Amino acid sequence: MSREIVQRYLRGVDAWNRGALDEWLDDAVTPGWELVTGGAFPGLAPVYRGRDGAIEMWSAIRGPWENQGLHIEIERIEDLGASVLALATMRARGSQSGVDVAIRWAHVISGDQQIRSYANWDDALHAVGLAE
Repeated sequence: MSREIVQRYLRGVDAWNRGALDEWLDDAVTPGWELVTGGAFPGLAPVYRGRDGAIEMWSAIRGPWENQGLHIEIERIEDLGASVLALATMRARGSQSGVDVAIRWAHVISGDQQIRSYANWDDALHAVGLAE
């Protein structure tokens, strides 16, 4: 099951990076999709659920960065059997300053796309028992 989660997650990131909302919704957002936010992105709701929640989250994150080179890079992804760990960096450019921005965060994905976000990699690594 987690191999399927990895593939679905990577396809979702690809669609996200291309700004392909409908493709992301059709492929990455399952009926049981849930995202628990972790504080890496200010102003988000604590939890988003289902298709409507996914659309709301898409707008909340992408909206402020639209046309500013928004791109998510998966730095590390681990199939952990019952879950998947994804360590990522979101990159964009400030609209006013032109300064490059990079925000590191993590996801732990389980079940039918239940995603828990972490504001830093260390917390996510601890949560899945991979911290050194």
